[in-house]
Amino acid sequence: MKLNIKILQEKDVTQSYVNWFSNPRVTYYSRNKDKIFTFRGQCSYVMKCLNNPNIDLYGVFENRLHIGNILINGLNSAHKRAELTYVVGDTRY
Repeated sequence: MKLNIKILQEKDVTQSYVNWFSNPRVTYYSRNKDKIFTFRGQCSYVMKCLNNPNIDLYGVFENRLHIGNILINGLNSAHKRAELTYVVGDTRY
């Protein structure tokens, strides 16, 4: 298996990506487990991340299949600390 990691773009948002967050196995340990996700909302979220200099949102892909995300938040903080979060949304992985 060869994985690729790249900055997530709005064009990478698919309904499959949105559906990850409806799966209790994916969101079990997440603060997002009680939120409702929509395609439009995820597109907006990705754009907000792209426009925020403190956040890098990466997509994890096997070939062209988007299987997960990595988020680094706080890159430009005064304390030089960042929060790292990740999700493997495609439960086959």
